[in-house]
Amino acid sequence: MTTRDLTHYLENLHATGALDVSQRPEYRDALRAYKSHALANYDRKPTRYLSAPSDNAKLRKGNGRPIFGLALAPADRSGAWNVCRWSTAGCRASCLGHSAGKYGINTPKSPRVATEARTTFLGANPSAALALITGEIDRAVAKYGEIAVRLNVLSDLRWESFAPDMFTRYGDAVQFYDYTKAPARNRGNLGNYALTGSITERDSASDVIAKLDDYGSAAVVFDTKRGRDLPAVFLGFPVLDGDANDRRYSDAGIIGLRAKGAAIRDRTGFVRSGITERELAAVIASH
Repeated sequence: MTTRDLTHYLENLHATGALDVSQRPEYRDALRAYKSHALANYDRKPTRYLSAPSDNAKLRKGNGRPIFGLALAPADRSGAWNVCRWSTAGCRASCLGHSAGKYGINTPKSPRVATEARTTFLGANPSAALALITGEIDRAVAKYGEIAVRLNVLSDLRWESFAPDMFTRYGDAVQFYDYTKAPARNRGNLGNYALTGSITERDSASDVIAKLDDYGSAAVVFDTKRGRDLPAVFLGFPVLDGDANDRRYSDAGIIGLRAKGAAIRDRTGFVRSGITERELAAVIASH
């Protein structure tokens, strides 16, 4: 299976002026094109492009702003495009889009097939896809006033490099955020796009610190069981509980996540071990 790097493709379109705001169709025309694409290629009739807050357990944990997300087919699973340039064996094996949850189920009407339809439509008709995204954000802002948007629920595209206008049209009404495995990303003045570095089995201690410097926060998956305390510290930095909510745009430091699904059986080093606050106190007391 040969796939193309979707970020690189869209960056080239933007650089040549072929992916320009003025060329985007009206929302209704874009939705009509997307429905036609999904019906012709996947035998499904979609109703929207973005996931609503109620569609995803993680996105429901917004603690204030409703969170909307774009779930694409992770890595190269669409068969046409690679949306995760920096993916690793560990993250692919642990990804909810591959192995667990509703995105891992492969039936004609499953959410997994919907992610593939969105991905191939974004590659085939990017102007219409961006019109859908901005149109649905417009409607959400009109309804809720303030929202948060996660454009890379299962992907790792550099949205700021091919759709920078998305981050300047809403002001404080929309807070964009994402996890990324990329090295430092130059976000310019896109102050409402918060990025959290995502740590993989390839990242050394110095890499973790570099991502903290680049993004202000770094997410680490630990072998902590559900209901148990996360490690108190990691590489000398306090660990925040990232499972409590998905509000990464207001976090700083090490964000701890508990291994879920296939990640519980990880053997690549993607899932890290750590020391809990209670264990740390015991170590201190013993000395």
